Amino acid sequence: MTINNSIENGGSVVQVGDQATAVGRRNPPLSDTASVLLSTAANRDNGSILPPPADLKARGGALKAVLSHLLARALVEEVPASSDAESWRRDDDAGRIGLRITVAGYAAIGVEAVGD
Repeated sequence: MTINNSIENGGSVVQVGDQATAVGRRNPPLSDTASVLLSTAANRDNGSILPPPADLKARGGALKAVLSHLLARALVEEVPASSDAESWRRDDDAGRIGLRITVAGYAAIGVEAVGD
């Protein structure tokens, strides 16, 4: 992935482990839904984004769009899912695939990541 993050664009790059995340004007603030999902994941032992909180209004296509956006921004990563409730897609070879908050995801909500 190429990040156009020059001084003219007002950006910088933060290296988190093997992930480079653009910061500055290139990344808009998180939506309320994204913040709730990341905060919920940060409070789970396994860091899973799914299942979403019961009171979250985004469902179906709207939820999938938010999850795709978080994945594109490297705020979550794909991992094997242990249940259908934690699964966001299914792969023919790998089976259920879930999403887990990343170090960059913790940083995006202002929380320090705890172990991995």
